Amino acid sequence: MEQAETLLQTLSETGAVEFDAFTYAHLFDGCSNANNIRKGFELFADMKQRGIIPNANTFSSLIRMASFSRQRCVLDRAIEEVREQGQLHNVPLNIHVYRSMVNAWTAHKDLSLALKIVAECVQAKQLTNDAIYEDILPALAKHAARAKQGAALLGLISGIHSSHDFVAMLPPELKSVPLMRLRPTQNGKESHSVTCKLATSVLRRLHHHEPQLTQNLCLAFQEQLKMNLTKLEESFC
Repeated sequence: MEQAETLLQTLSETGAVEFDAFTYAHLFDGCSNANNIRKGFELFADMKQRGIIPNANTFSSLIRMASFSRQRCVLDRAIEEVREQGQLHNVPLNIHVYRSMVNAWTAHKDLSLALKIVAECVQAKQLTNDAIYEDILPALAKHAARAKQGAALLGLISGIHSSHDFVAMLPPELKSVPLMRLRPTQNGKESHSVTCKLATSVLRRLHHHEPQLTQNLCLAFQEQLKMNLTKLEESFC
């Protein structure tokens, strides 16, 4: 890590390369790999001193780096820096930054805070795909006390029909959010698309705590798939 930084500094001084937000994003990733979080924050301070305006890539890399520390205070510091710099430079947080925050808090086993970030992302109308759910949903399904909440969230964002009251089962952190906004959007339109990988990951974990609910969801997904295939066939007629 030190050698890479020295090389970049030499290249910068000779004009061979110009430091920018993407450069620092890569440096933060390098600090993560080297488990040198202290150096990462020193580089972040250097970036601010140089007057370099960060972007979403910089923010996401900084959060991921802080998450590697496994220390809540370090992650708190990184997210605080991201919010302050975002406001200072008028750089809005996008889906990638929110996803990094959600995944970081999920890794720290603070599911409540992770869900509050999901709610913030939804309110900011930045939910453009289901990637933000890829860590938090399986974590909910794996948690005995929150398994039903994970099932409800999966059902709602997938748009499947079930006899279960998904709204009543939702995590309390999301109940203040307009339900339709929990579903990802594509090209400005609501999408019921959830990757097979994500659904499988959730259902596999859910089965341990809620076998009957898991079976009902599997049947509902099968019915949804049949309907989609029928619509696809009709479109070719």
